[in-house]
Amino acid sequence: MLTDSAIQARIAVALALLVTFAAHLLKIVWLARSERHELRGAAQLLMVRFGNRLFLRGSLPILGLVLALQPSRTAAIAAAVCMIGSEFLSRYLFFVSVVPSNIAAQYLPAEAA
Repeated sequence: MLTDSAIQARIAVALALLVTFAAHLLKIVWLARSERHELRGAAQLLMVRFGNRLFLRGSLPILGLVLALQPSRTAAIAAAVCMIGSEFLSRYLFFVSVVPSNIAAQYLPAEAA
């Protein structure tokens, strides 16, 4: 419940949210422009295959911030659930968007020279 706090706290939370979004956007641009196939593949997975989950991951903190500005205790709990859900979704996206560089090499028998 940010309604009881000072205006500086609200500005700090909004600024932290903007910095987080900028960092995520820069990460995706960096992945997409990389020379390594694996990193470009990870960016493509995030934007195409998991694009709806990535959008939800970005929307949940905004919803949480809006709910945190409401004066009720229920809204504060819902805001916390949105923020925690966003973090769980972020971890999920982190692990499913990995493109291995050589997935089967350790399982193949070594070839004779």
